[in-house]
Amino acid sequence: MTMLSRLLGRKKESAIEAPPCPHKALVPRWDKAEDMGKKELVTTYTCSACGSAFTREEGTALLGE
Repeated sequence: MTMLSRLLGRKKESAIEAPPCPHKALVPRWDKAEDMGKKELVTTYTCSACGSAFTREEGTALLGE
């Protein structure tokens, strides 16, 4: 960034766009502690890379299970 750009408040625009998250690092979540470890009782999946939340059906489809 040049000095003139800094003075005028111009920001350099980036032409590179971040690639979409593949959602391969999904963490299962359960409603109750006693349900933990039981795949059929998973309520949601959360992507540890981007933070997106998915239903059990969406999570299992993304994981290929």
